[in-house]
Amino acid sequence: MQTPISLKHLADKILNISDNDNVMTVTPDNVSSLNESEKYDKIFADCMTLLDLTAKSNEWQLISRMMLMLSEHGRAAAIARLGCLSAHSDRDIRRELIDKGYIESVIYLPQHLYAETAINVVMVVFSRQNHCVRMVDARHLFETHRRQNTLSGEHIDTICSLMTGKNDYSADISVDTLHENDGNLNPLHYLYRPIVENGVPFGSVIKSIARGIQFKASEHQKLLTTENTGIRYITLTQINNGIIDFAKNAQYLVASAIDSSKFIIPPQSLLLSKIGAGGYKCAVMDVLMNEAAVANCNLYVIQIDSAKANPYYIQIFLESDLGQQSLQYFQIGAAIKTISIEDLKKMIIPLPPLDEQNRIAARYQQLTEEYRRLSEQAQKCLEERRRLF
Repeated sequence: MQTPISLKHLADKILNISDNDNVMTVTPDNVSSLNESEKYDKIFADCMTLLDLTAKSNEWQLISRMMLMLSEHGRAAAIARLGCLSAHSDRDIRRELIDKGYIESVIYLPQHLYAETAINVVMVVFSRQNHCVRMVDARHLFETHRRQNTLSGEHIDTICSLMTGKNDYSADISVDTLHENDGNLNPLHYLYRPIVENGVPFGSVIKSIARGIQFKASEHQKLLTTENTGIRYITLTQINNGIIDFAKNAQYLVASAIDSSKFIIPPQSLLLSKIGAGGYKCAVMDVLMNEAAVANCNLYVIQIDSAKANPYYIQIFLESDLGQQSLQYFQIGAAIKTISIEDLKKMIIPLPPLDEQNRIAARYQQLTEEYRRLSEQAQKCLEERRRLF
């Protein structure tokens, strides 16, 4: 993989490299032999070309070495995967660099700048004695040539201008605010925070929350069956438009093969997808006659405190545009975006009086039943149409 020339130009412009600067460009040829006792005024590294991109995250180890090589008044820039800005595994090292005042700016770059990958990337700018971090959203600044995006000279100038002053695409975030958000360095986390008025933390209405049952792919044949064992196995593909389709790809858990008692879904629990591909799905688990159910590991099983909230009202909020924005606000990861239990509990939700929640939930359930009826009628029409010939 090669560094796009436009990203090299952007780094040169941001670092303001002069003829008198002692410059280091980290390359695949010298990355394994970096001498941390040597000092440089300007350093550039493209982690996309240097590191194993199949690893969870390893950008910050290289960045820490770069900072040891940076002169007292020097500046550095590194291109990294978006996911490393919020990965929990890197939280401590990010917080350390924030505390030391090493992080000057984070620029969210346009997608498809690399010919070889569509992974979202950022440019992180480093220097010393920074008391805040400039967050920049530059995703809209690109032009397309032969299905690949690139930065023009005008785009590069615009990105540099966003690193100062007041505008709609960047902001200075204090060190205290960064720590309040567990050292999350994703610019979108601060620039476009969803506003929920008179809200409460989701965790305040949750009795329990757990991930669904997890087992290896090689164990599926032994643990799952299409024969009714009395324990349904609910998967993400069965949840659509807020409804669990129990007939679609129906599978059952072989109860004798695994202790499933602690994974049984309590009635009226809210099922929420852990992965945000195409939006987060959710549904309330109806009471099953003479059957139990467990959820797949890609689903969270959330018991709502019925004295505080109606689970259908919570579902309505999560399905709304504001609810989806709130979930996306806390998601982490580059290629696969997920949300953690810890962050779910922090999410702010609206919470009107219970009577009002119940009124809204009752209307939602009426509309859901009407949707079921019309869907069944439409399916019968399709089946009859196929039989006409």
